[in-house]
Amino acid sequence: MVKKDFPESQGQGRSAAAVLEADAPRKARDIARFGVATVAPSQPVYEAIRILVQEKVNCLPVVRDKNVVGMVAEKDILRLLSARQFLPGLVEDYMTRDIICFDVEDELTDISDCLVQNDFRSAPILYEGRLAGAISRADFIRAYQDRFRPEAMAGYPKIPIASDIMACGLLTVQPETPVYDAMHILATRSITGLPVVDRSMTLQGIISEKDVLRLLHDAAIEPGKVEDYMTRDVVSLDHDTTVPTICECLAHSPFRRVPILRDGRVVGVVSRADVILYILRNRHAVFGHRQAD
Repeated sequence: MVKKDFPESQGQGRSAAAVLEADAPRKARDIARFGVATVAPSQPVYEAIRILVQEKVNCLPVVRDKNVVGMVAEKDILRLLSARQFLPGLVEDYMTRDIICFDVEDELTDISDCLVQNDFRSAPILYEGRLAGAISRADFIRAYQDRFRPEAMAGYPKIPIASDIMACGLLTVQPETPVYDAMHILATRSITGLPVVDRSMTLQGIISEKDVLRLLHDAAIEPGKVEDYMTRDVVSLDHDTTVPTICECLAHSPFRRVPILRDGRVVGVVSRADVILYILRNRHAVFGHRQAD
């Protein structure tokens, strides 16, 4: 049974609603994560366990024909595994059927109170009665954490910048690296391009799948070093470039990722996938400033 009735808070102190009432009214759609992992009731329970572990989530909505019919939580699975050697059967044999769902237009104050007053950490979010996404306690923390910075000003959270979403510890090659080594990294690491840097991490160029493909296409070319085939005219962005600017750049350019620099040195990279995931998980942080204009 899907419902969204829950008891009034019996605890002391301010409720989550009281904390959020200081802000302008906001809806579930402003911070919901869309496209969440799900499982079907007819799937083996071990498939649900695999998804829980692989996706690093604490619970999975159980969906039949896009309708939420239950929930499988890691806490419940762990409790069962600790008592039994095997868990035979299907997801529907272990799922919780009495769950609380919200609509994309529901107030965040209602959702936050629900997550404070109950043991579960996230709630499914519906659009026209069908599962659209989820909101977790962590989503609330991400959306409102800037309010508690010592230097925080009243109003909307700061616009996110490149350093908030970039991948650090990135893979790079040097100009003198054999091109075979670059090809091996591209083929085995599922990336489309490698920043080429000198020993001080100053950007020299990019060697991409396309650059390598040109090499493979021409049998007359002898294998050499990365500097012989890399693209030297490279677009890069500074570490404090805003996410909307990065989004605009990657949405209208042929390349899928862009190097991020600090003081002229490569410190990270941002891909289209990084921007997509960040927007889906932090919609209000990205678009809240537009509502304020």
